[in-house]
This record gives sequence, C-alpha cells and structure tokens, in this order.
Amino acid sequence: MSSARGVVVKKSAIRNSYKIILTSIICYLIGIIFYSFDPLMQSFPSIITDQLMRTFAISSVGIGFVTASYYYSYNLMQIPAGILCDLHGTRKILFFSSIACTIGLLLFSFSTLVDEIIISRILMGLGASCAAVILVDISKEYFSVTYLPILVGIAQFAGNIGSICGQLPLSIVSDIYGWRTSILMLAIIPISVIIFTFLFMKNSAYDSSHKEYILKAIQKLKEVLLNKVNWLIALYAMFLWAPFYSFSSLWGIMLLKSTLNLSVENASKLIAISWIGSGIGSILIGMWSSYINKRKICIFFSAFLGLIVFPTILFSNSLMGISVFLFIFGMASAGQALSFA
Repeated sequence: MSSARGVVVKKSAIRNSYKIILTSIICYLIGIIFYSFDPLMQSFPSIITDQLMRTFAISSVGIGFVTASYYYSYNLMQIPAGILCDLHGTRKILFFSSIACTIGLLLFSFSTLVDEIIISRILMGLGASCAAVILVDISKEYFSVTYLPILVGIAQFAGNIGSICGQLPLSIVSDIYGWRTSILMLAIIPISVIIFTFLFMKNSAYDSSHKEYILKAIQKLKEVLLNKVNWLIALYAMFLWAPFYSFSSLWGIMLLKSTLNLSVENASKLIAISWIGSGIGSILIGMWSSYINKRKICIFFSAFLGLIVFPTILFSNSLMGISVFLFIFGMASAGQALSFA
C-alpha cells in the first residue's frame, strides 16, 4: 500500500514539475513577444511614410516629429519602469502596458488628425517602455539566474526579428490592405499578450513599503549618475546605436528608394539585411569578447567599423555593395550590446 502511494506521489511531483517548466516557458515567451513588439512599433512609420504624408498632408519634418513622439514617453519612463515593476509586480505592469499599446494602435489606425497620431504614438511608447525590464524580471523570476545571459541574448535576437517584421512583412500587408488595416492588425499582438498574461502569469511585488523602496532607489540612482564610467558607456552606446537605429527604422527606406529607384518592398528587404547583421553581430561580438576577455578592443573595433562603413552606404550606387555594407553596418552596431556587459 505504502509503495503504491509512493508511486502516486512521485508521478504527481513529476507532473507538477513539468507544469512549472511549461508555465515558465510560456511566461518567458510572453515576455519575448512583448519585447519583440517594441522595435516593431518603433519602426513601422518608416514603411508607411508616403501614405502618412499624403493622408495628413504633412512634410518629412512632420513625419519625423510623429515618429519621435514615441520616444518622449518611452525615454521618460525608462527609470520609473523598473521601480513600477518592483512595486506592483511584473504581471500588472505587463497587463497595463499591453493595454496602452493596444489603445495606441487602435487610435493610430482610426486617426483623422495629426494630433491624434502623435497622442497614439506617445501611448505606444508609454506601454513599450517597460518591455526590457519586464523581460529581465520574468527571466529572473521563472528561471535560475545562471541562465539570465542566455535568455537576454535570445531576447536581443528576437528584438531584431521584430524589427525585420516591422519592415518587409508589414510593407506587403500595407500594400494589400492599406496602412490603416495593417496597423489595426498589429493590435492583435498586445491583445494576445493581455490574454496570456491574465491566464498564465502570477504577480509578485516588492515586499518593502513604497516609501522605503523609493528611498533606496533614489540612493542607487545617485550612485549610478555619479559614476563617470557609466556616462562614458552610455555615450558610447548612444553614438553607436543612434545612427544605425535612425537609419534602419526611419530614413533608410526613403533614401534607398530615391538613390536606387526601388519600391518600398525592395527597400525594406535591404533594410532587413542590416537587422539580420545586427542580430548575428550581437551573438558574435559577445562570443569574441568572452574569448579574448578584452571588451575595450571589441568596443573600439565596432565603433571604427561603423564609422568606415556608414558613409559607403550613403554614397554607394551598387545594389550588391549596399547589401554587403548594410550587413556590416548592422554587425558594427551590435557593439552597443557590450555596454550592458
């Protein structure tokens, strides 16, 4: 009798362990999807630039302002995002962040005024600002800290896939169904995240009082801001990533269209090459840095490579040449990943 009971208990324990593992994987995938959706939302205006300019009768300066409005709330919320996740738990923040993204996409799709699409972009940036923090918190909460570098590395690659999806696939859908319908279809993703978050994720919040935690956070922030090395690393990451991101996410398609007489779809294919290069480069430069154990060499090499390659893209008229240079440019930009190491 006791032997049979022991077998039942053992089988029950195995089933529970499988259930825990499956739940952890599902929660991580939810975080991956939301994290990958962030660069997709950032970059989609570059695909529909011409349509937006015609629909709302705005210039390229206006398009730049519409695109940049995403980053007003996104950048302002970077530090509060971590505090909010600690105070209220990952589940709640992911839930409400997805709602903000959904509302932003719906408003963008049905907008008739420029002010409305600017507000919608601000809402998207507000919702997506917590994506990276949420992913790291999920990785630490559901998996051993030992696997954190691997999980974050996978997420970085997935983010590049999200950027690629914001180029060619969205371009094709936009040509077939129109830009309003294509943006409306994007809302399916955060709605799915809302549903799966509600079904699978558990909530955990910081144990201490709000006041105590905020005081500790302010003290830590002071230490970070007073460290000169942190400022140098931040400036390096900004100057390396900003040219790549602004080119690949906004103006690259328009430039390639005008210089090479390409369609939006073909220009999107070329831009996708740069994101593929960035994804592969993120993995390779991490391996190289770990192998030689000298991050400074990798950092300087990435910056120098980007400095040499970027002008060749601007002045090259060869389709094959630009394809190669875009791939190398993407690999060079991956050096910014070392700023987190």
